Amino acid sequence: MELYGTPPSPFPRNVRIVLAELGLDRDFKLITELASDNPEHFAHNPLLLLPTLVDGSDRVFDSGLICEYLLAKYGSARSALAYVAQDANRFTDLKRLVIINGGMDAGVKLIRAKRSEIPEFQNYTMFK
Repeated sequence: MELYGTPPSPFPRNVRIVLAELGLDRDFKLITELASDNPEHFAHNPLLLLPTLVDGSDRVFDSGLICEYLLAKYGSARSALAYVAQDANRFTDLKRLVIINGGMDAGVKLIRAKRSEIPEFQNYTMFK
């Protein structure tokens, strides 16, 4: 199993925590070409984002989906991990997770914009 990402990013960190809680070994692959538009630099992730999990022939994108995948495939019904409720609160929890991840994503985009040295990046809609 291979997890592609960067150590400081909150998204691969979510996945690393779930992997550790499930006791799963993984090979962490560092993505270094963060400004690239080549999907190969992101383990063939068409979104050009991280993380990407490669588990045999399965390639999974997005930290929330990766965590769901890991829990469904390797977790137990009585796992101590309750990443997302499985009852009537499921979609409320998923909405909260999307909002949290959206906030983190906005922060990551802002950091990447500052590092990219794009002149007046704050004038671009995606960085407001």
